[in-house]
Amino acid sequence: MARQSFNQGWVCRPPISAFEALMPAMDEPVPATLPHDAVRDTQRSADSATGGAQAYYQRGAFAYVRDLDVPADWVGKQVVLEVQGAYRHAQVFVNDELAGNRANGYARFLVDLTPYLRFGEANRLVIGTRNGLDSRWYSGGG
Repeated sequence: MARQSFNQGWVCRPPISAFEALMPAMDEPVPATLPHDAVRDTQRSADSATGGAQAYYQRGAFAYVRDLDVPADWVGKQVVLEVQGAYRHAQVFVNDELAGNRANGYARFLVDLTPYLRFGEANRLVIGTRNGLDSRWYSGGG
């Protein structure tokens, strides 16, 4: 078994999904090294529905995007992504296909990427997260 870090080379941007219209997030994509809190890059407002419990940040939806070069010699090997601390309702997409999810925030989970990979080329990974009125303290998002 070989372990490889994927903390570098991510971009955090608004999601491209139905949630984008419901929960406005940041204005522009930003480079991100994990761990990363996307909420910090959004605007704070005294009239935020989340109030002081969320440090006056708005609810948000975020997408972490990274390309993964998958060598042809990985054929026949299992490729598993370990996600640690994603908040909340994390969904992992590989090449626009849902590969796995975790409803609860912060908990570590594993996603088998193997069935979704295109060997010998770059593959697009997207981890979507959302936060909202679901915590008694600042939860962050990402």
